[in-house]
Amino acid sequence: RHADIRQPSDIYAWVSGAILDPLYASTWYNGDAMDANDRGFLSQSNRIVGGVQLRQLRVKQSCDTDGDIKSYPSFARGVPCEPVYSSGKADTSAFTTTNSLSGASTTWTYSDGDELLFNREGRISDYPGGGFAVYLPFADEAASRATVSELSLGRWVDDQTAAVLVSFTSFNFNEGLFAYTEVLFEMGP
Repeated sequence: RHADIRQPSDIYAWVSGAILDPLYASTWYNGDAMDANDRGFLSQSNRIVGGVQLRQLRVKQSCDTDGDIKSYPSFARGVPCEPVYSSGKADTSAFTTTNSLSGASTTWTYSDGDELLFNREGRISDYPGGGFAVYLPFADEAASRATVSELSLGRWVDDQTAAVLVSFTSFNFNEGLFAYTEVLFEMGP
């Protein structure tokens, strides 16, 4: 459940369980086998159109030494801190993750909001449409699961992550409507 997310690593388990498992289910709710054309549903009536996008927004790893650090007890000084996300504290510079098993590195580059989606308002901050985006293709279960595993092993979500947005479009056959869904995970400072 979304409410059970307590740490960054829980996001990967949520994406796998809440999105990928139902998206690539092989049986219906009653246990009958699914035809390959019947896959790609969430809640039995909402079919994913396209794929799923994960988008991350990051903050610069720094503190206002005149305000933030001086008020900390001496034992906490020198410990890195991440400020609350704002346009002035956003980190759009490329970053690299390294897979903890294979040692393979991936460099992530920022895409601005014109290329991605809309601005979003969260509880902690407001987030622009840009970010570091990853696309999970609907048509390829193995690639989607491998990508989520690579993100986890490479610690794609780390101490500088301010927010992760998971988004997708679905079509509801019962109502004949398209729906755009976006789930926002915010990391507090």
